[in-house]
Amino acid sequence: LPLLSSYEPPAPASHRMQMWLRSIFEDQQRRIQLSGRWSYPLLLVAIGLALLIGWCTFILPIFRAMYDDFGLRLPAPTLLVFWVSDQLTIYALRTLLCIVAGCAVIVPLVRWWRSRALTNRIFGRFVAGTTGNLRAMSRMTGTLAELLGLQLPLASALGYAGQASGHRYFADAAKRAAESAVANSTVANPAEAGAPVDPTGRLPQSVVYALRAGKEGQPNIAVLRELAMIYGQIAQTRQNRSLGNLPVIGVVLSGWFVGFVVVSLFMPLVSMITALA
Repeated sequence: LPLLSSYEPPAPASHRMQMWLRSIFEDQQRRIQLSGRWSYPLLLVAIGLALLIGWCTFILPIFRAMYDDFGLRLPAPTLLVFWVSDQLTIYALRTLLCIVAGCAVIVPLVRWWRSRALTNRIFGRFVAGTTGNLRAMSRMTGTLAELLGLQLPLASALGYAGQASGHRYFADAAKRAAESAVANSTVANPAEAGAPVDPTGRLPQSVVYALRAGKEGQPNIAVLRELAMIYGQIAQTRQNRSLGNLPVIGVVLSGWFVGFVVVSLFMPLVSMITALA
């Protein structure tokens, strides 16, 4: 925002700035629309949980009393269903406390894991094409292109773009690349002065190429903008596909759960009828 308020670009650059700001607002609008798509999967989860509690409260006690009267030896699936029923009815408070305690441990652990970018540090390029990484690279390359378009020095632009990515793994890579660009600015060959490299090997080769694809080895802003658009479109397509499959996955899981409970409840009856025959 300070850069935007202090910079007075000519007409073509002003148009590019308007397009950039419009893309930011459109991205926010897409996020709001995508948040509404979670309503149907969450509704399925709520209905499934209500059915589970209803079964455990009204249906399963009837079968348990009948099996106890017959003195049947229950199979493992039936014992599992009854154990879940006990956790949700008899020991409901203990189950709730365990869930709260588990969330209190898991949520900070996941945040710490993501803040350190340990997945990328451990698996490296095996997870380079994940949706989260693509979004981070889209933010980074888009911010880098606009900062370079504002005539910001390459080292500073790399540092700010790395922070704007919101991804520590790529932010460290951008910082190292900025330090390398500053170090190379003192070389004797002017053609190689300030030529950016990626000492960490974390940045995609296309981004490294765009940083040297301009005139006299300077960054190519147009290529950086195209890369930002490509990364963003791929990530958006994947997210739309995943959200579109959530209702189907929810229906399949609900059907599998109902089928498992029904089969588990009738397995002792089948064993008893077979023994009587």
